Amino acid sequence: MDTSSINTLFTGKFLMQLNEIDSTNNFMKLWMSNNKPIEGAVIMTYKQTSGRGQLGTSWQSEPFKNIIMSLLYIPKFLPVQKQFYLSICIAYSIYETLKEFLPEKLIEVKWPNDILIDNKKVCGVLIENGIQNAVLQYSIIGIGLNVLQEYFFNLPQATSMKLNGYEGDINSVIKRLFECIEKNYLLLKNGQIQVLRDRYHDVLFGKDKLMKMSDLKNEFWGTIRKVLDDGSIQIETSNHIRTFYHKEVIFFL
Repeated sequence: MDTSSINTLFTGKFLMQLNEIDSTNNFMKLWMSNNKPIEGAVIMTYKQTSGRGQLGTSWQSEPFKNIIMSLLYIPKFLPVQKQFYLSICIAYSIYETLKEFLPEKLIEVKWPNDILIDNKKVCGVLIENGIQNAVLQYSIIGIGLNVLQEYFFNLPQATSMKLNGYEGDINSVIKRLFECIEKNYLLLKNGQIQVLRDRYHDVLFGKDKLMKMSDLKNEFWGTIRKVLDDGSIQIETSNHIRTFYHKEVIFFL
């Protein structure tokens, strides 16, 4: 991909494209250990052999059909207690990108940062932060976005842009994704978190809707009310407000 065609200040201007690696996040860490970090640096691969999702889950992707990348940002302006703001920024940026290419589709962010098209997962995000003195020193943002893949083995809840009518190429999506992420990252850097929070909540899957859920012990009906600054989610049940952290609650799609 020609980086000169990317309309950003720094995101994707340093772009390393590899045929096959175990994990773009792992490779980014290795690269950082031997090089001075460059904000906006991107590692991309056509085939990832050990892709990871949140808390150790796996991410499957057909070679040459999807976007598999890790992006390096250096958000030293964010204290550790506000690191979830970056997750909000990235999730909304992916939503914004997809909505541009698939404007008629129902696209939502499933807490904390999965992206759904018509209740099926099209994108996963894994953010790994380096922290020192209660401040973020770097963030490695792993993104797996299904673009052209048409078949998903034993993954009935997976989908892709192509399965939803996208007829373009991968590079067009990459270019727009970089632009959206950088635009919203600069909003975050300039203190516009409330703008991003509001936009995130506007597209949050299940917000203000009664849904069936599970707290890993019992099933119950609840309504998502909001996501807090620390990344936890508040759910209203029949008798009170409950707060959950990631992997403590399951939503039935």
